[in-house]
Amino acid sequence: MQIHNKKIMTNSNILKTIALLLLIIGGISCKKDSAPESTPDDENLAVLGYSNLRWDGGDNHYWSVYTINSDGSNDIKIIESDIGLKGQEWSPDGTKILVCGMETPTSQSFIYIMNADGSNLQKLSQLTDVVSTRWSPDGTKITFTKFFPEQNYRSEIWIMNADGSNQVSLTEGQGSSFFANGTKLIYTSDKTGNSEIYTCNVDGTNQQKLTTTTGIELNVDISPDGTKLIYTLQTSPTDINTWEIYLKNMDGSNGTKLTNNNYLDEQPRWSPDGTQIAFISSRGSAIQKPEVYIMNADGTNVKKVTNANGRSNSANTPTWKPNL
Repeated sequence: MQIHNKKIMTNSNILKTIALLLLIIGGISCKKDSAPESTPDDENLAVLGYSNLRWDGGDNHYWSVYTINSDGSNDIKIIESDIGLKGQEWSPDGTKILVCGMETPTSQSFIYIMNADGSNLQKLSQLTDVVSTRWSPDGTKITFTKFFPEQNYRSEIWIMNADGSNQVSLTEGQGSSFFANGTKLIYTSDKTGNSEIYTCNVDGTNQQKLTTTTGIELNVDISPDGTKLIYTLQTSPTDINTWEIYLKNMDGSNGTKLTNNNYLDEQPRWSPDGTQIAFISSRGSAIQKPEVYIMNADGTNVKKVTNANGRSNSANTPTWKPNL
């Protein structure tokens, strides 16, 4: 999901706006499929990936993929491409990265795959209007969200093999990811009228709702040990700055608010060891665009990682490189 400054009046408008922003924005740069020279990552630092958004103030949005050390050092664009790329996801073995690509800022989004150094970019699927890819723990499957613009941007959870074959629609929803044992998916859906957190088997059966709230729940992620989940909750449908990050047990109990301020906080992702959470936030000033931050799993020790605003850009969709 990407950020916008308009007021959002209803749950359906929220999800439609989310879908539009995820699907209509893309990017253009100059040199295709070549990775810039970089310095080695500090072996004592965690490495994150993020999507850099450059916006011209109109309809054009230009996306590119960066990696950065958790202390903010070694901030590098890993691929120069003729198409806009975003939503980077490392494979479990760290050798490949999934991205969603758009040839123009208004074209359809496809799933691409490339080497971890940014080389050998290839289209993985011919399905259009797809976002939010996630690998299975063993690297053999990929789950993703497909939108249907002609149907009021209705969204579905899909799954396919890692080579792009055997594409199957599972259920209505968005933002799916695998349990640590690979047997189930967690996702959000507004199938009952409000966006709540659900689980299902990897074949779409045994769908169970974990939460029942009056707010809008999105961006759910499971802890590496499978005992906790983090997600974004918007408590006011008319104010995007009420997006906050929450922690719960896997059964939906014991909800804890991890962020609490008057600025947007969203897109939480667990670190591979479960001790930290990466997220984006516009905290700092009323005009700041989102940056990537990290915090401890209990919400303490918040640190800013990126400085995309220094490039007149913003940072989105943080992910973690696997610990190998």
